[in-house]
Amino acid sequence: MPSEPNSNSFNSEELAMSNLGRRKFMIMSSTATAAWMLSMDRSEAANSLFNRIPREWLKVHGRQVYDYARYIENLRLRRIDTMAVLKPHFNVRGKVRNIIPPKSMWRNISSTLRVADKLSQVLRKDVKGVTSVYRSPSYNRMVGGKSRSYHMRNNALDIQFDCSPYHAARVARSMRNRGYFRGGVGDYSGFIHIDTRGHNVDW
Repeated sequence: MPSEPNSNSFNSEELAMSNLGRRKFMIMSSTATAAWMLSMDRSEAANSLFNRIPREWLKVHGRQVYDYARYIENLRLRRIDTMAVLKPHFNVRGKVRNIIPPKSMWRNISSTLRVADKLSQVLRKDVKGVTSVYRSPSYNRMVGGKSRSYHMRNNALDIQFDCSPYHAARVARSMRNRGYFRGGVGDYSGFIHIDTRGHNVDW
């Protein structure tokens, strides 16, 4: 009677093959990303947008970073820099790293960015920084965001202008009262929150 295969041996071999498969996948992914970055370097050497994206960002999210940057760039914002919008997506809190939003959510931020861009023009003040845009659910929990935060919908923006947050929020509400947008305006000590949720809320 043929001897039965040793189950422990079988499990060990299966585990080894599984680990080998994961290693191959990681190597292939890294190689593909590196090849894409090299091709971008060669074919778009004159592309200032690609050249401005830190390579560390590309290593984290690959081509998705460039595609999202291109999407933001195509909004033709006059006073908000694309890199400033991207930067908060690479923040880390504890062991949790934020991420680029899913492509299905990219359009959600366009109206809010346009409001903030117009606000900068009305204020005649430069944007000092963008502190938060999209937040993944896990990252939102780590920073103490509300459970239904519009940041998780990629519809909200925390932004700093070269003036007091109180003044920026007051002007944003004035724009909203004139029908420029419908959404939330929050006044914090170092920045203001703007979203275009479709109904007006203040805090």
